[in-house]
Amino acid sequence: MKKKTGLSALAEKRMISILNQQSQLVEAWEPFLTEVDSYMQDTRGRSLNIHEQRNVAQVLQNALDESGCRKSKLFEATQEDDINFLGIQLPVIAALLPTLVLNDIAIVQALDRRTASVFYFDVLYGSTKGAVTANDTMISSRTGHARSNTAQRRYAMAIVDGEAIDNTAAGTLEYAPGITLGTIVVKNSAGTIIGQDFDTTSFPSAANGTVTDSSGNTLMVVTAAGAYDSATYNANWPEGSNEDSTITYQYQYDLPTDAYGNYDGVPEVNFTVQQSNITAMDFPIKSKYSVGASIDLLKAHGINLESEVVKYLGNEVGNGLESLAIAA
Repeated sequence: MKKKTGLSALAEKRMISILNQQSQLVEAWEPFLTEVDSYMQDTRGRSLNIHEQRNVAQVLQNALDESGCRKSKLFEATQEDDINFLGIQLPVIAALLPTLVLNDIAIVQALDRRTASVFYFDVLYGSTKGAVTANDTMISSRTGHARSNTAQRRYAMAIVDGEAIDNTAAGTLEYAPGITLGTIVVKNSAGTIIGQDFDTTSFPSAANGTVTDSSGNTLMVVTAAGAYDSATYNANWPEGSNEDSTITYQYQYDLPTDAYGNYDGVPEVNFTVQQSNITAMDFPIKSKYSVGASIDLLKAHGINLESEVVKYLGNEVGNGLESLAIAA
């Protein structure tokens, strides 16, 4: 049996403690959760899952604690016994939280405090490969997969896309040796192809790959070892020798080595834990009605005014919350 390290054991203990607290909240708010579950079955055709139960219970507890601290009022009335905020707040939360569209497109988790930190994985490029720079974000928990250029989409391939080349001197390509001759494409700063190695009949055994422009002029010569010359730049390069250019090519991934002789033809991926501080935002909204109007509506039309108020206020809060989250 593998022995847990002190850090992993502490994290496991903390997680167990959190789950126990959430289970106690679910048990304490069971009457509300039962009503919410019935509402979900009637409107959505499904029951609350355990994650939703924990979220609703936590938010209800937050509302109870917050109301006790602030002594807030939702409704204004002419009577001395003003309607307390808590009386209407809990039904709004119970109806709102599990019906959010965010539950279907994101991970929604209730906090137990106003200010907290969110920890999440970020996946980083571990190697500089063409137009990709090491330590740039590859897959972000907040923004998704990086795909602004083809080099990012081709990172897990034996292709280098958009590697910068020196137009004024000889050099060596980054992922060399093992360049697959006949696959070389050169582009200018605007991304337009200005030269290609069209020799598809003799690669990869050919000694050199000759990159020519559309008129057949030789722009550069690349060896299978990745070395390229600069002898033809000044004479034939369309934009002149000072124009920034990039090169795309295929290579044999098990041949390139670093300065220490280690094989580095397979690009690396790194993982890091990031942290963001978040602060809860208030969504204040209120509605006014008289007790007489509530009674008349119930007697004349069979409509419970308080239930209708809860529904419409909850929808409005939900719309605001979802638009804010999606825009972020």
